[in-house]
Amino acid sequence: MKLSFVFVVFAALTAACHKTTSPLKQRLARLDNIVDPYIKDEKIAGFVGLILHDGEPVYERATGWADREAKRPMQKDTIFRIASLTKAMTTVAALMLVEEGKLKLDEPLGKYVSSFYYTKVAKKDETVPPDPVTKKNVLKEERQYRPITIEHLLAHTSGISYAMHRDFQDYFKKANLGIGPLPSWYLAGSYENICRTAYKLGRIPLVTQPGNAWVYGYSTDILGCVIEKVSGMKLDEFIHKRLTEKLGMHDTHFYLPKEKKHRLAVLYGSNGNGKVARSPYQGAYVEGPRVNFGGGAGMLSTITDYAKFIEMLRNGGEYNGVRYLKPETVQRMTTNQVGERYGQKGYGFSYGFEVLDRSQESPYGEFSYGWFGAYGPYLRVYPREKIVMLQMTQLFPNGSDMREKIIAEVQAAVAEQHRGTKLASR
Repeated sequence: MKLSFVFVVFAALTAACHKTTSPLKQRLARLDNIVDPYIKDEKIAGFVGLILHDGEPVYERATGWADREAKRPMQKDTIFRIASLTKAMTTVAALMLVEEGKLKLDEPLGKYVSSFYYTKVAKKDETVPPDPVTKKNVLKEERQYRPITIEHLLAHTSGISYAMHRDFQDYFKKANLGIGPLPSWYLAGSYENICRTAYKLGRIPLVTQPGNAWVYGYSTDILGCVIEKVSGMKLDEFIHKRLTEKLGMHDTHFYLPKEKKHRLAVLYGSNGNGKVARSPYQGAYVEGPRVNFGGGAGMLSTITDYAKFIEMLRNGGEYNGVRYLKPETVQRMTTNQVGERYGQKGYGFSYGFEVLDRSQESPYGEFSYGWFGAYGPYLRVYPREKIVMLQMTQLFPNGSDMREKIIAEVQAAVAEQHRGTKLASR
């Protein structure tokens, strides 16, 4: 009996040891050699990374500073501004309503935000030369040939832009949107609710006819207003009740509870020498009006919280025995829905994610999808290899190329894992 017990314990320890020293885990340990010099050379302040293989961590690290000046170290539970990684969560919220029959993909946006019934489209007037000083083109407006639909919002084919194109900046300036020291997508400091913002956006001309092109912009923020009107709940309440509370994402918010203020990472920016400097614009995520729930870029989260959300999608809409979306809905959400309109060869866009077009070969791994947040967070999912990669920093503007080097190293590891998976299945 004792001998049998010893053998079982030995076998379990051997298996555990083999798991912790797997080739994938050994390969990913090289990421430390990429990250450490960037912190040492003050090109980033701090970093948190998490890579999961079939739900289990194969790389997990927090290093550097959450607040360099106060010598507060980065931790695994540090809270980050996730910016456009918010889009996937708002998208899931909308697709829940679609599955319940409360919202339809082909419904016109004007049904929920009346100003979009009459939106114009502006394009360059070829008969008039650009302004010699500002270099701005003269625009002429034409009528909208087809209505913007809910699906256009999901896929960013609505023609609704951010306020970054100089030819359109006067329109946004008149609406008091997108002009100032903070980025155009920043809404946390606004004293108006998201539906008021959406209505004002409906008075600004589109940059292209709906459905004609992929245009990155306020589409998902406007989708948040639609969710509020359909559900009868504020967007933060809906996402909390239907997603974050059930998933156990207890540190994911639009505005941070004041008792968690000490866990929020400081926002830094790259200066002219490529070194990090503390940004004067930390955002109104703690002290602020707490009115505008920006579903396009407004949330805060931890790396472990967001990993739960992504694992739910990787598992086809289910997490810990609870179903959030149907597998066919997740499939639609994570495969190319815009064809070649995305404009980058080999890639497309789904509902909230950049995706690898399945007809192309790429070192990313077949069918992979992901996105990034302007403050620094980055996500990539490799479904066939069962790998999820997340990295968190707080750097805007970002003059560092660390993210690209990490991606390249993870791609190489994924390629090895994919080849190993194929060999094992023979």
